[in-house]
Amino acid sequence: MARVYQRRARVETAHLDGVVAAVREQAQKVGRNAEIRLTAHRDEGHAEITVTYGQVDSFVNLDDLAALSIEFGHVHNVTGRYVAGLYIITGAANLI
Repeated sequence: MARVYQRRARVETAHLDGVVAAVREQAQKVGRNAEIRLTAHRDEGHAEITVTYGQVDSFVNLDDLAALSIEFGHVHNVTGRYVAGLYIITGAANLI
């Protein structure tokens, strides 16, 4: 009887050219959606969306010194009020 090793099968599948291409295509799509969301909310600052690629993975990045605060919210340093996050990448990836 043949044995299929799950980890080996996942690794082999992840490295298939078609799978890598599909992952990159999806990252580009999320990146475009994130750029639209960021542009709609950008008041000032230098935040930008970048898409980077690994060997099999792709990454959509919100590049800014305050990226975490922009994405998930923060307490305003003067008023002390909570400023809601914009969920730029989370929303672009349809995770919320």
